[in-house]
Amino acid sequence: MSVLRELSYVSMWACGTPQGIQNRMGALFFVLVYLALLSLSSLPLWREERALFLRERASGVYGTGAYFVTVVLFDLLPLRILPPCLLTVVAYPLVGLQHESWRGPACFTAVVILSNLVSTTMSMAVGALAPNNAVANVVGSLAALLSILTGGFLLSKAHLSPVTAVVTRGSYVNYAFEALLVNEFAGQRGFAFTSYTKPPVAVNVTGDQVLQTFGFHPKAMLLDVGSLVAMALAFLLLTYVLLHLKRR
Repeated sequence: MSVLRELSYVSMWACGTPQGIQNRMGALFFVLVYLALLSLSSLPLWREERALFLRERASGVYGTGAYFVTVVLFDLLPLRILPPCLLTVVAYPLVGLQHESWRGPACFTAVVILSNLVSTTMSMAVGALAPNNAVANVVGSLAALLSILTGGFLLSKAHLSPVTAVVTRGSYVNYAFEALLVNEFAGQRGFAFTSYTKPPVAVNVTGDQVLQTFGFHPKAMLLDVGSLVAMALAFLLLTYVLLHLKRR
């Protein structure tokens, strides 16, 4: 493994394919960043009809629960679940991600949807907590950027300081990115780490060794998916509590 770590920062290519290991990682990370930035549109969701909601709730027309469920469903279903499905249909084969069985595209779609749901529910919680749209935009943008920076691509998980490692555990992008990489590389063969020395040195490795070299665990899929589900539910619960307590 020491040889792999030395070569991992030089040239990395997948044997027999034009796509490099880093290119695949970059493509997967870009998908998460793209959806994370799109989810910021949910920041003003609760403020657009705040006065109407407070007045009608006070009149007994409906409760917080009915309003919350209605708004969440009409935002999540058409805007946060359907686009990732379409993204998979278009981008997955064009990028050249592994497609030996239906599980690859299915897991990719599930993880991307979960990541989108977490980023959206986080924006909802920030929007419900912030006193105005300006504060919501600043806080929501900073939260999204922090999650992206500690997502495991811009900062190598194999070389994190103890403080940064703690912050990384709170990043939903970290869990989603690891899950996508595990789906792409775990159990696969035919990769090589190649140096630019003369003559070049190439080390044939498995997908599991690729993940371990960059600090990802090959068997972390269930833990990552569970973490994403837990974070989405936690943000939804927080949003509901904030709306329930809101009086003006």
